[in-house]
Amino acid sequence: MLRRILGRINLRQVIFKQRRTKTQEVVLFRNNQETTYLRKLGLLETMYHNLHLKGSDIYDEYFEFKTSKNLTNEDLNLGLSLWIKRHPWLRISMKDRGGGDILNRFHLFEVPEVTTEVLSNVQCSEEELSEVARDHFKLIMDNTERIPLWRLVQIQPYNQVSDNDCNTHEWNTDFTYRWLFVHHHIVSDGIYIIMLIQDLLFYLEHAQERSLSLEDIEELPFPPAIEDLLPHAGESKLSLPPLSPQNESELYALEAYEAMFSSEIRSLANSPEVTLHKEMNLGCDQTKLFHQLCRDNGTTITGLSLAVTAYAFSNLLKDSLSSEISTVVVPAIYTIDLRRYILDETYSKLFPGCASLHMSLYIRINMKNGTNNMSDILSTAAKISGDIARVVKDKEPVKLFRDIVHHDLYLNNSKTKDPFVIYFTNAMNMDNNVTPNRNCNLKLHEFKVLTHVGIQCMPVFAIIVWTRESKFTLESLSAANYTSVTTHSLLSQHINDIFQLCIEYY
Repeated sequence: MLRRILGRINLRQVIFKQRRTKTQEVVLFRNNQETTYLRKLGLLETMYHNLHLKGSDIYDEYFEFKTSKNLTNEDLNLGLSLWIKRHPWLRISMKDRGGGDILNRFHLFEVPEVTTEVLSNVQCSEEELSEVARDHFKLIMDNTERIPLWRLVQIQPYNQVSDNDCNTHEWNTDFTYRWLFVHHHIVSDGIYIIMLIQDLLFYLEHAQERSLSLEDIEELPFPPAIEDLLPHAGESKLSLPPLSPQNESELYALEAYEAMFSSEIRSLANSPEVTLHKEMNLGCDQTKLFHQLCRDNGTTITGLSLAVTAYAFSNLLKDSLSSEISTVVVPAIYTIDLRRYILDETYSKLFPGCASLHMSLYIRINMKNGTNNMSDILSTAAKISGDIARVVKDKEPVKLFRDIVHHDLYLNNSKTKDPFVIYFTNAMNMDNNVTPNRNCNLKLHEFKVLTHVGIQCMPVFAIIVWTRESKFTLESLSAANYTSVTTHSLLSQHINDIFQLCIEYY
């Protein structure tokens, strides 16, 4: 049996869609019939690819697993073949036509054949992983028009032991495997990466048992652009939140934060691009109380988690605010999954977890009552829950989809800084189509996309919530070249304190 013991997942919410067009540039051979097509990036893919070109397009996820016996080459070949057949995004490559028009520059196509040579073997320590990943980044980027946009790197583990002040390598002989999944962001982002790794382990297990063959697995097709599968949105006008306070007693959180921590931000500007990471866990009993608190007060887990985070952020600012400020406005971005709106169920599971839309939310915190007032916190949580529910019920994401994409592509030119300070994702409840196993041990580590949080129009903190019946986990992430360890730890402590206050209140 395969058993997961560790995982590190880079979670990022982005969306990819494409249209299929006839062309002579790519030739595929299927069932002895020649098929030609090249697919243009869809609007959301274009938007996020444009965004990622400002940073990094390649990411890596590290995970470990154990087997009851050695994985043979035959096991690996069969397991990878089953996996590749089931996930069409593992069979694509990218063509860069050049030119400055981002809307027409990049195209994706399905490669004629994917071999199991995508699995490489290296010998390295934990500290050398990033160097290994960079080498494979280069391999992918140098061959993007010929090969799939991902690699699996099998890392031969060793333990360093001291022998007369000399380091020697003692190689592990148990059946523990350490792998690195290196991929272009088009292939996988968000919750989809968890499903990919889980499916890989699932197929490797069946390959060891020889309980599945290639004939048993249906090859899922390369999906069209997600916007082509959404219901018609009709005429809609872009409704963006106001970018200035409504009155003099209101203050935007980002403005206050950057004023309060201006010297810190300047001093960190040249720091390495590293993600700061803090984790908060509620035990089984506390988690049950937290869930019951949500149910009894008409709020969702997302609503209460967002409210707690907003109040915790306001706690960072309260000592620097003048007495004239009665309200702090905390702008947040949260994710809405678009797959729930797909009309054709055949395609509902074929998009990466990046098939989500970022929606904006303004949370107003009454500073006169203090930031630890449970009545205010629960009231705010209920309002957030209701606002998000109405957006989903009214199909607002579909209505605003094209306008929001158009805004980000053509109008949001990064000359002015967006006001958002929190990026929030409920990773377990973001959608009902792709969710990780309740007992999976895959966890966030090194959220690379957030190396520019607080910079280049990115929020200051990212909050990712994992909710299970018996465990609640909240991850807070920020950029080391914008936020100090001390400040991040302080926010994390405020979040923890308010969660404990919620549980004690109940």
